[in-house]
Formats: sequence, C-alpha cells, structure tokens
Amino acid sequence: MALPNGAGGYQIGDGNLTEAQLTVQTVPATLTGDTTLTAAQVAVGLVVCQKASDATLTVTLPTAALLDAAIPSAKVGSANGQYAQNLVYHKDAITFATADLLMPQGVDMASRQVHNGISMRIVRQYDINNDRLPCRIDVLYGYSTIRPQMGCRIWG
Repeated sequence: MALPNGAGGYQIGDGNLTEAQLTVQTVPATLTGDTTLTAAQVAVGLVVCQKASDATLTVTLPTAALLDAAIPSAKVGSANGQYAQNLVYHKDAITFATADLLMPQGVDMASRQVHNGISMRIVRQYDINNDRLPCRIDVLYGYSTIRPQMGCRIWG
C-alpha cells in the first residue's frame, strides 16, 4: 500500500495507472544520412533522424543473424519449433465474476451455492420420453483485463 505524501498524492510505484514511469535510457544515435542501423542501436530502441537536405532518410535494419547475436534474449528458437507460453500476472490484473442464475420451479431438484465467490446452480429433472434423470450444472461468468500492464506472456 502506498503512503500518502505531503501534497495529497501518493508515492511513485503505488500502482496508479497514470503515474509517470521512470526509467534509465541510453543516449540515442543521431542519424544525418542514409544508413544501416547496428544491432546495438536497435537494442537501445530510440534513434534520432536529422537530415537537412531533404525530408527523406533511408534507414536499413541489420540482418536477423546480427540481431540474434546482439540480443540473445529476443531469440526464442527455431522457426518451426514449438515453445510453451506462460502467463505471469498480478492478482489485480484480471477480474473474474459470476452471477446467480434463476432457480426453476417444478423440477425434481434445484440448488444454488456460492463457494469462493463462484455461484453454481445444479438442476435435475426427470425425462419421461427417455426414462432418464438428466442433471446439469451451470455457471454464469465473465472476465476482463483491468490492468494489462500488470501481466505478460513468457515463451520458453
């Protein structure tokens, strides 16, 4: 939980969705003419383009082999390989809710119970045409991603 500061707000890192994200960034390369980027320039993520003579500037990316060598964490594996995908997220990133379903009248048995916040209904009714006693269990649910920045997918 965040502690309030003297100005009536909260400290940085309290989970506020609109807070400024403070990070350290290396100085970006400045391009003044047509060029091919190096893998290191791509890894930084920022490039400043300033060409005085005209408005067009041709920038070529390095080859995939050079990028794989310079940024090994970006390479997952071979193109035809299969890799596990895992989701990692904070408990507040996604919400899940259930709703109570109507209880039918005139059936053999009907019950609705809530366990750990999940509402389930069970209904059983005799089927005279097939001489059976079918039973169904229902859950009416919904889910939504509330804070997508609090979750990610990890391959490998």
